[in-house]
Amino acid sequence: MIEKKLKQVFEDTFRNSDIPSNLTGVSLGDIEEWDSLGNFNLLLSIEETFSIRFSMEEMSETKSYDEIVEIL
Repeated sequence: MIEKKLKQVFEDTFRNSDIPSNLTGVSLGDIEEWDSLGNFNLLLSIEETFSIRFSMEEMSETKSYDEIVEIL
């Protein structure tokens, strides 16, 4: 369930990029729009979608799909 919802967040955040069907192992730079600004926007969208708050440390260090799933 988390994975499906999270994939939708990736698709909504990176509208102009092809999102792999399996995001396991995907990290910053692997998706065209997933740069430092894209990462910030992605994490903000995840916070909103899942009603959570990332710590400042998590915001600066979280740079892969697997790390995001682990936090969720």
